[in-house]
Amino acid sequence: MTKAIKNLSFKALFDAVADAMVLIESAGRIVLMNPAALQLFGFSENELKGLTIDRLIAPRYRKQYQHYQALFFNKPVKLPMGSGTELIVLDRSGQEMLLDVSLSPVELQQQLYVLITLTVPRQRQKTEDALRESEERLRLAKQAAGFGIFDYNFKRSIVYWDEQMRRFWGGYTGKTISYEGFVAMIHPDDRADRQAAIDYAMDPASHGEYKAEYRVVDPADGTERWISVVGRVYFEADGANRLVGIAQDVTEQKILRKKLGMQRDEAEKILKQQVAAHTASAIAHELNQPLTAISAYSEVVLHALQSNDLNVKNLKKALEGCVEQAQRAGHSLHELIAFLQ
Repeated sequence: MTKAIKNLSFKALFDAVADAMVLIESAGRIVLMNPAALQLFGFSENELKGLTIDRLIAPRYRKQYQHYQALFFNKPVKLPMGSGTELIVLDRSGQEMLLDVSLSPVELQQQLYVLITLTVPRQRQKTEDALRESEERLRLAKQAAGFGIFDYNFKRSIVYWDEQMRRFWGGYTGKTISYEGFVAMIHPDDRADRQAAIDYAMDPASHGEYKAEYRVVDPADGTERWISVVGRVYFEADGANRLVGIAQDVTEQKILRKKLGMQRDEAEKILKQQVAAHTASAIAHELNQPLTAISAYSEVVLHALQSNDLNVKNLKKALEGCVEQAQRAGHSLHELIAFLQ
């Protein structure tokens, strides 16, 4: 085991390290870069070998780095990561990267070198990854829900909006639009209510809550779409500063609601007609029997008068029958009216 360790070369160990490592000599020239470093920067070994490390540092920081490099070689000490040592470097495409750096003096064959280890800051990397994931989730959720996002700057009278919002407004191409242009495409009949909602949201007592529904008219073909908006007004010391919100196309819901309303009205109309028909039938049924009886009693009285058969007892009985049946009809009618009420 000891013999195997002795046979390991510095280069083999250097290349095996997972972190990006660069070995430079006292003049700042690159001597070695391990595969992780070459991958990080996007260069091949031959492209950088012999060049100064300045080549990988953002131009505005090169003088500062050269100063610290001189100090380090004057008094070389180990500077571990987390000691505040950071570098802003450039990859092959010129993209800047902020990296944590550790410096270790290495003496090989009586010559001083510096071993530079470079890593993407772990906490920053985690934060950036989490931010990217959050942005992706938000993008997917926004796409699935069909939301548009806007930001209305009161002081500059400009509306910043995303692509979905621009689709709502008829495919307008600019990433910003003047507030006047924004309002010009809102249906004239809906502008007053929308402005009232904004005025309410601009009152600090409302906590900035903004809700509105209005129609947007496509200037190309005149088609209308209903937009539902929810947002919040943000305040500064001198008052309302901006309104940020999300919008959703609710045209289909509006159309469906209108259809359902029409169907409900039609159903209520049919129901009323059916109730009226049943009521008329019930009244006719309840009045038919007493009216038939009154008719029969009246015929008896009329026949007696015509035949001069004036039997007072029979006439009295027939007339009493008429009164009784008339009262019965009236009582049934009152009961039906009370039931309907």
